[in-house]
Amino acid sequence: MLNPGDYKGNYKLIGGLICFDFTNTVSWRETEHPHEWFDSFDNFTKWTEITDILEKEQAKELLKTLQGSREEGERHLNKMIETREFLFNLFNHLVQEGSVRPDDLQRLGVLGQSAYNHQMLAPSGSSYQWTWRNDISPLDKIHYAVIGAALEVITRHDLSRIKKCPSCQWLYMDVSKNKSRRWCTMEDCGNRHKVNAFNQNKKRQSKKAK
Repeated sequence: MLNPGDYKGNYKLIGGLICFDFTNTVSWRETEHPHEWFDSFDNFTKWTEITDILEKEQAKELLKTLQGSREEGERHLNKMIETREFLFNLFNHLVQEGSVRPDDLQRLGVLGQSAYNHQMLAPSGSSYQWTWRNDISPLDKIHYAVIGAALEVITRHDLSRIKKCPSCQWLYMDVSKNKSRRWCTMEDCGNRHKVNAFNQNKKRQSKKAK
């Protein structure tokens, strides 16, 4: 689990695809009190482990690298955060307006081309698959993994299934049969909405009774 610090909530993998779990490392981003989950090298490297981008030992080595030079580590982390915000804005516009802005599409294409240049074909059972080159750094692997996932969404998925939770603003892929999923999870924002709606209705009924 990621360390929430003073924040009372928990981070959960609910996006359905790694690019959404990446953008969801900010909770309540459109409120007065957003929570940044990439607030430390430790949380960042833990995230790469729980999402299976890096193996446990790779994540540990990355943490040592980031801690080795604070200034250099902050630069790398800020690059990841910049990419995260780019992807959130791209998908948020898609959810709100039904399309991707041309400039964002062009930038994603450039980033995607760089990611593809770091892949190679390798045996996988009785067939072959694309995998990362052996000389790729852990940081590039993380960066290209989320970019590759975003490209997969744009090119292979039903874009009408991309949704944003109206409560916490997390993004997710709605895989329900009739596209009826409304909340990030019913256990969190769904139940919170029900409780708030119940309390508001109770207040209205109380005012009418007076």
